[in-house]
Amino acid sequence: MKKITNLIAFILTISVLYLFTGCQKIDLKDYFHPDKTPKLCKIKKILSFSEFEVDSLLLDFKYNHRGDPISIELFPARPGIPDFLFRYDNQHRLLDFVSAYKNNHYEQWHRYVYEGTVVVRDTARVFGEIVNGEPIPSEQFTTYVVTNYEYDSYNRIVKSSFIFQTSPEILTQISSYTYNAAGNLVHYKVVVPEKNFIIREEFYNNYDNKTNIHRTHKVWMFIGRDYSINNRIQAQAYNQYGLPLKLRGGQNNYPFILRQDISQSDIKYECK
Repeated sequence: MKKITNLIAFILTISVLYLFTGCQKIDLKDYFHPDKTPKLCKIKKILSFSEFEVDSLLLDFKYNHRGDPISIELFPARPGIPDFLFRYDNQHRLLDFVSAYKNNHYEQWHRYVYEGTVVVRDTARVFGEIVNGEPIPSEQFTTYVVTNYEYDSYNRIVKSSFIFQTSPEILTQISSYTYNAAGNLVHYKVVVPEKNFIIREEFYNNYDNKTNIHRTHKVWMFIGRDYSINNRIQAQAYNQYGLPLKLRGGQNNYPFILRQDISQSDIKYECK
């Protein structure tokens, strides 16, 4: 019965997308592909707070003329909580992802290497300066991490290798991502192959039947490692496109970008 219910929800989701994309035919083989996701709405603001609705944090989103995110500014400014900057190459591909403080220093700086349209390698540095808008490698902190990515036929990350270039004594970590037939992530695992040791393992099976907030832009899917069709937690309210407006996940964590949990949040969009 549960499989039949999930199938019905899947068909309904396809039908909604069909209606809101000008009644254009949607090829099911492309349905899970990040580049094929209809850009119907942009996230404008996320007001995130604790379970008791105190200690709120506002995420304010800015985009360029192409609709690609260029920054997320957090209010109020707090020690240890950076803003986020996004920079693109001349092919409009994400080149740099920087978590930056307001004092012109960054916490993390990711630079991406591509094969075609997908990132195959991510080189990350920590704790440096931003000079004239450019992140500069730190002389004091030399931590340098390389992550290599592997994809499935839908351009979803299914495996990543996390390597500490400047600390060879730290063994390589391998992350794997498994999706079900409905296009949702059901298993995530991080292992150290040399020690046959599992660092982290999670299973997900309580998805709603609405549109995953990460699918509003492929940058959110990539950075969040979340290409799922649906949301991991049920929202209390959705907009006309099935995107969550009010999330109240209780103890269920729902990370959006790096450490930012949005399981307790109100969300505003700009839609077509």
